[in-house]
Amino acid sequence: MEKTFTPKRLVLLAGAVSIDEFQRLAETARASGFTHVDIGALTQKSRHQLMNDGEYCPGYDFYPEYTARFPGFFKFHVPEALESTVPADYAKKNLEALAERGSIAAQAGLRGAFFGCEPQFLPESVYEAHQDWRGPRCDHLFRSLTPRFAPCIDNPDVLELYRIASRSIVDAAPILDTFGLLANDSGAGICWSPDLYAGENGPSGCRDVPMPERVAGFMEAVSCGTRSAGTSPVVYVYHIGIWSYSGCVPLIAANDGSRLAFCRPPLDKPIACENPLSMLTELETAAQADCDTVVFAIEGAAAFSKNSVYPALVARFRQKPSANLIERLAILREALGEALSEPGIDWMLNSWVYLDRALDEFKKLFKQSFFFYLSVSERWLTRPLVAFPLELTEDERSYYEAHVWNVLGEDVGGDLLDLHGSRWGEILQMPAEARRVERTCTLIMEGLNTAVESARKVLGTKPGAEMEAHLEDTLCRLQGLGCLVRNFNNVIQFQVHMDLAKDGGRINSGDHVLVANIMRDELDNTRELIRLLETSRQPLITLAATAKDEDTFTMSPDLVGQLEKKIAIMLKHWRDPERLYLARPGYV
Repeated sequence: MEKTFTPKRLVLLAGAVSIDEFQRLAETARASGFTHVDIGALTQKSRHQLMNDGEYCPGYDFYPEYTARFPGFFKFHVPEALESTVPADYAKKNLEALAERGSIAAQAGLRGAFFGCEPQFLPESVYEAHQDWRGPRCDHLFRSLTPRFAPCIDNPDVLELYRIASRSIVDAAPILDTFGLLANDSGAGICWSPDLYAGENGPSGCRDVPMPERVAGFMEAVSCGTRSAGTSPVVYVYHIGIWSYSGCVPLIAANDGSRLAFCRPPLDKPIACENPLSMLTELETAAQADCDTVVFAIEGAAAFSKNSVYPALVARFRQKPSANLIERLAILREALGEALSEPGIDWMLNSWVYLDRALDEFKKLFKQSFFFYLSVSERWLTRPLVAFPLELTEDERSYYEAHVWNVLGEDVGGDLLDLHGSRWGEILQMPAEARRVERTCTLIMEGLNTAVESARKVLGTKPGAEMEAHLEDTLCRLQGLGCLVRNFNNVIQFQVHMDLAKDGGRINSGDHVLVANIMRDELDNTRELIRLLETSRQPLITLAATAKDEDTFTMSPDLVGQLEKKIAIMLKHWRDPERLYLARPGYV
């Protein structure tokens, strides 16, 4: 008998989407063989957890920007003891949305899952009123300005708060039976855990409580609502970011001893590009590990659209799991059979092979989501490449500087290679390593260019109108990825040259010409990105709804305007690097 892929729980995690999109996703997911869908997305980020309601101000503390994006139990139901800390209307909207998604999922024949982050930090006012509730410090020393503390989950009163919230959440959505909770990261923490960024810490009174006992009590509390409803819940607690991680999850605990896997395409933010070979590889990993719960993580509804290959990919993998590249390609050939002619199928497969190969090259440099952290959160996309960033005027800096994650001061803020409070040693520990980055990016661009040309040839086979629109969007996204790669390489090469010149390091004849060429390539690259943003039929990058909603993880609704401003500033300061080179004695 041929082996099939039938995990107990196959979960679709699409993040925050509209109710109409959720309904379509749920129906498509059920038809593809999913058993669960995540219903716990927030209606909007939790501004009450942010400094100054999330609007940038001098001394802005960025760290809660992580926490504000993650669902947490008290963001859906506020126990009486916490009523002054969470806006009641915000929790009400979240609970109503969860209930509506739960109803839609039930009608589609799916169960519900809730993936969030707990135990999240509470404001100081709570600990002033309840001093014995204070648990571990859970912020990151280099990424935050203010120490933040999660509640102690060894405290019976704290556990009761979670029980109250759990009952309310499950009353709203009785189909919930699966919970995944990120701990010891993003503003959440468990007492005396070795994974805490601030080191093992917590109240002295609970120091000797065995960790399995501590976590078991917490899992019982957060799942009590489902047990009250007569359902056997599954709860996973882990210390690994679901924003970027893919693979079998190293668990802190699972209440039933089962295993969990996330399947997520690499580098899926800020431009989500269909990458089916990567997703099949991740599904293979989950299947080979015999994981009981497998989460298919995508960003938004576009990746699971009518003409996306993902629904058919999952359905076919369930029937006959692949185990190698040839079998992956066979699954995809079958999935494309009704949408494309034979020549089109060949070229589409070729495009996907080169896309997967190109993005796989990035493993030589860093992990999955550095575009999200660098291109967006450090604003590499919109920051001008200038030799003396601290000399820019307030007007020249303000449009990007307010959203560059930086709590360590102006000098660090001007360093392009700072990543949320630490110099980016994963790539560059010495200037010579910039050459490795450049060579790797050259290989990546060669792969992406082949993927683009292959996708163009698919369009040349004259597919149907709907498939043609999907392919045009795919082509635009592939080209957009190329812009991210060029920006990535240009920023690194530029900063390394600036470091050498400013620190009195060895520079070579003609280095000022190399720097000018880097700047020119970034200028041209920025214009290409503007063209793609203006001509794409679908949003290429998810942007903030309003200027007020722009933040470190979300680009401005006027992204094109900011890119134009970047170009203007670079041209204005084009000759600034010459001050570092032409004034050096003996430099020619």
